[in-house]
Amino acid sequence: MIKEKIVDAINEKFDDDFEIIDIFHNTAPSDGKLRFCGYRHLSKMYEFYEVEFKFSKRVLDYLALHKRIKGLYYLTNTKDKNRVRLFTTDKALVNRIKLYGEDFTKVANSYKR
Repeated sequence: MIKEKIVDAINEKFDDDFEIIDIFHNTAPSDGKLRFCGYRHLSKMYEFYEVEFKFSKRVLDYLALHKRIKGLYYLTNTKDKNRVRLFTTDKALVNRIKLYGEDFTKVANSYKR
C-alpha cells in the first residue's frame, strides 16, 4: 500500500513512530487528504503548491474537491469564512483554480464539459 510506504518514509526520515491515521484523515487508498502532522512532515519531503480560493464548504464542494485532486493535500480555513487555503502536490489543480479566478464553483463546473 502506498500510504504505508509514505508513513514508513516519514518514520525513517524523522525517527518517529507514526501510524497511517496520524498522517492521513482515513485509510482509503485513493484519499490523499492529510492531517496537519502529515502535511508538516511531508512538506519537508515533497513540493507543495499553495492557493487560497472561494469555497462554500458544502458537502458537495468537499466531494468535488476530493474527486478532482490528484495527489496529497492539506486544506485549512482562513479568516474569511468563505475562503480556504489548499496546500497540494497537484500543481495542475492549483493552476486551474487560479485560471478560474479562485472560485471553486467555476473549477468544479469546468470538469462537466
